[in-house]
Amino acid sequence: MMNRYLFAALSIFLVACGQDRETLESGDVLVQWAVGPHGCTDAGTQTVLITSSGVAGSMPEAGWTVGCEERRTLLTNIPPGVYEFSISAVSPSGQEWFSGTTGEVQVRPAGLTTVQPVVLESEPADYAVVWNFGDRLCPQANVAQVNVMAFDDYGTLEVGLSADCNDGVVRMSIRPGLYDVVIHALASDDTLVSEKVLEVELGRGESRTDEVLLDVSPAP
Repeated sequence: MMNRYLFAALSIFLVACGQDRETLESGDVLVQWAVGPHGCTDAGTQTVLITSSGVAGSMPEAGWTVGCEERRTLLTNIPPGVYEFSISAVSPSGQEWFSGTTGEVQVRPAGLTTVQPVVLESEPADYAVVWNFGDRLCPQANVAQVNVMAFDDYGTLEVGLSADCNDGVVRMSIRPGLYDVVIHALASDDTLVSEKVLEVELGRGESRTDEVLLDVSPAP
């Protein structure tokens, strides 16, 4: 009988200790960042947004807004666990221009966790090419496949993608910059049917679609 009472008392004690530990064991995280190679002012951004997601922790997704030039911020009262923090430097209009992540961060109970500076990289642009042949469909234009290739200022192929002609579109994620976008329409035997070159300048995080009319007269 005594053992039963002793066990009950011990259980109550452990539950109470567990509750105290839950309130005492929150930790703090010092997050640091750098925007590109030259900093916030050169990048034209004044604000940094920080979000978190629990890898093995109980904290729901949360967010913080910080001045970019501060270069660091202390996130307080984080329950112990493993988290990943995403950092974004935004434009004056709130568009995401630069981003980076901390990777997994172990938050210690009742302690301070310092994260190495995260270097934020420029956000890629989302670029799409949509094609048509006037009043003709792909079989009527004798086109089976369309290749879209983006070359940088040095003539280096940055991204090259292909699609079935009937898909009507190629989408790519590409770093900001100035490009020559080459579009090849190919017949089923890989013969070049049509070619077009566009000069395209893409900004950080920009979303752009170009619609192209392809001439299906015989290629020289």
